[in-house]
Amino acid sequence: MRIAMIIARSAAAAVLAWAASMAVIVGGNSGCPSLVDFTGLSGEKEVPPNSSTGSGSGQYELNPDNTELRFVITAEGLSGPVTAAHFHIVTTGAGTGPVVLDLAPFLTEIGGQVTLTGTSSLAEWSINNAAEAIREGAIYVNLH
Repeated sequence: MRIAMIIARSAAAAVLAWAASMAVIVGGNSGCPSLVDFTGLSGEKEVPPNSSTGSGSGQYELNPDNTELRFVITAEGLSGPVTAAHFHIVTTGAGTGPVVLDLAPFLTEIGGQVTLTGTSSLAEWSINNAAEAIREGAIYVNLH
């Protein structure tokens, strides 16, 4: 078994905020992660923490050859419409890490329910070691 963290949060200046969770990844025959569920996303896990009433959950899966990430992330109870969404890489220290993928093409928002769903080729990410970063829990979602 491997442990990974996926974090979802909004920027401090944004109108909505929610954040992190930890999930256990069960490796398949190739040692790659299978489908992972994550829950418990909340503003108290934002950097810095806030009192957002937003919440969220989701699933993600890295394909066996480590070239694509399939994901479904949902959020509700946000204080306003989502104006931007990204995958970021965790950096040392407090604050927001650099964007590695724009999630706007994967975003649907209907009646206050936000859904980000799709499959992303890791070749499109702005970092070379995306699969490793995902397995190590160094990637998070940021909703603005």
